Amino acid sequence: MFKALVYNSAVETGEKPNFNVNGLVTNGIVYGVFAFASWLAPSIVLKLGPRISLMLAALTYLFNITQLLYLNKYTIYPASVILGIGAPIIWTAQGTFLASNSNQKTITRNSGIFWAMNMSSAFIGNLFAYFLFKDSDLIEKGTRMTMGYVLTACSGAGIALMFLLRPTPWAEEKSQESMLTTLKNSWKLFLTRDMLMFSITLFYTGLNQTLWGGVYSTCIGYTEGFGEDRKAMATLSGIIVASGEVIGGILFGFLGHLTVKRGRDPIIILGFILSMVAYFLMFINFPPDATMGETNAIGYISPNKGLALFTSFILGFSDACFMTQVSGFYCFLVTL
Repeated sequence: MFKALVYNSAVETGEKPNFNVNGLVTNGIVYGVFAFASWLAPSIVLKLGPRISLMLAALTYLFNITQLLYLNKYTIYPASVILGIGAPIIWTAQGTFLASNSNQKTITRNSGIFWAMNMSSAFIGNLFAYFLFKDSDLIEKGTRMTMGYVLTACSGAGIALMFLLRPTPWAEEKSQESMLTTLKNSWKLFLTRDMLMFSITLFYTGLNQTLWGGVYSTCIGYTEGFGEDRKAMATLSGIIVASGEVIGGILFGFLGHLTVKRGRDPIIILGFILSMVAYFLMFINFPPDATMGETNAIGYISPNKGLALFTSFILGFSDACFMTQVSGFYCFLVTL
């Protein structure tokens, strides 16, 4: 989330004066490769099984995190490509694992709990980054290294804990399809009327996640109107986004049997309305060039900290509205 801020600080502090790496471009590479690799991910998960797929794909995240320990422009972009390959595999594998351990009665609850647990890591990670960044205008090398070591250790521990996941032989025995057959079936599924219509929602959720995950906090960190503590404020924004995600996950997870009584449509519509409100608030609160680098420009109003942090919560909660229902819908189809 804070790659752009880290890379920009490396240049501004003089640590890497010729470090011409754009954090937003690296995010674009990750998601671009992600889109194409997603076609192969089901075949890989089918071949290796969800547990092994989770472990191998998690290593790509670990490799990407280690880039914080040695800023090298020749390895950061390849690391982004590798992460783009691993990301769809880990998401496909964890979705498969979730569906394999759920049924039609528990899938909504389990999807919500999973999403809340997933986003709680963003809450804890951003809280840690906030205390690291709160006393500095730029991210110094020592601060970056501390963050890199902690995140690397946590990632390694997470991979080790994956060995404790129970095998799911009953699910793996259901399908005897080859990797090529799985790829063909994926394409056939994509061309169905329902999936083509659903892909519009998926395209939107992808744009929404990219916005709050890679752009929004960066804009806060670059807008000088938020004050000298804007880098810390960017991490605080991440905490609030994560809190919105967790609250949404709990609300639509533990209370899923109540919130889906009228179907999933009202929840998704609520998420859409809230996200539109968040976009409007961003539009008036940020200067137009806030994504490009440090700026002292002003948008339609003077940068307002309270409004920016309120927008963070709306972004997180609206995304939870989408993702809990999308995940539940996917897994519901698998359990049919």
